[in-house]
Amino acid sequence: MTGLHLSNINHAIGDIRLTVEAMRFAAGQLTGIVGPNGAGKTSLLKIAAGLMTPVQGVVGFDDGAEAGQLAFRDGQQRARRLAYLPQFQPLAWPMSCRDVVALGRLPYHGDFANLQAEDWRHVDAALARCQVEGFATRAIDQLSGGERARVLIARLIASDPQVYLLDEPTQSLDPAAQLAVMGLMQQQARAGKTVVMVLHDLNLAARFCDQVVIMHNGHPAHMGPPQDVFTPAHLRPIFSVNMASIETPHGRILQTLDAEGR
Repeated sequence: MTGLHLSNINHAIGDIRLTVEAMRFAAGQLTGIVGPNGAGKTSLLKIAAGLMTPVQGVVGFDDGAEAGQLAFRDGQQRARRLAYLPQFQPLAWPMSCRDVVALGRLPYHGDFANLQAEDWRHVDAALARCQVEGFATRAIDQLSGGERARVLIARLIASDPQVYLLDEPTQSLDPAAQLAVMGLMQQQARAGKTVVMVLHDLNLAARFCDQVVIMHNGHPAHMGPPQDVFTPAHLRPIFSVNMASIETPHGRILQTLDAEGR
C-alpha cells in the first residue's frame, strides 16, 4: 500500500491562498480534515486528488509517482490508485444502484461489457458492506440523499483503490449511518488503505480518526492525533466558539458552550 504526500503547495482560490509546506497522509491511517467554512478543506482535497494543479508544489504517492502526472498520462491507472468522492455529485441518469456501484470497476476494464464475475462479486460485497444491498435494483434517483450517499460510498469501496479521498461523506446521513460509514472507512485504513475525509463533525473526527488537520485561512494550523489537536486552546481562535473537552465512558467528546464574545 502507498500513502500520499503534499509539499510546497501554493494555490490561489478566490480570496484565499492555499499553502502547505509538507503534509503526509500515511497508508493505514484515517485522516480527518476539519476547519471553518472557506478554510480551504475541499480545495486541499481536490489538489490531493490531482484535480486542481497547484501553482507550485508536488502531490505524490510514496512510491514516487505524481498524482497530477498520472491524471493526465493514464487516467485509468490513477483511478485504480485513488478514488475521490466530492461533496456534491449530480446524477444525470436513473441507473440501478448496482450499476452505479459497478462504475467503480471500470478503471480495471474500461466498460461494462468487459466486467467479469469477480468484478460483480466486488460490487455485491460493497453494496452489502454499505448496507444498501436492498437498493441494488432500484434507480438511484429514487433514493433519498442519505441513501444515495451510501451507494456512492459503495462505488468507492468496489473500486478498491489505495487512497480514498472523501469530501463530507457523512453530511446527509442519519446518526446510525454516520457511525457505519466512519467505521467502514476506519476498517479500510486498518486494512492498509490511505483514507482522508473532510468532516464538519469534530466528535466523529475525534472518535474515528488517527490524525486530524485543522485548516484555517488556507493553511494547516494544527496537525496530529485528535487528543493533541482538539484542545479548547486550539479550537477557540479558529472556530470562534468556546468548547469543553469531556471524558465519557465511550471516550472524550467536545461540547460547544457558546460563541466567543456572547
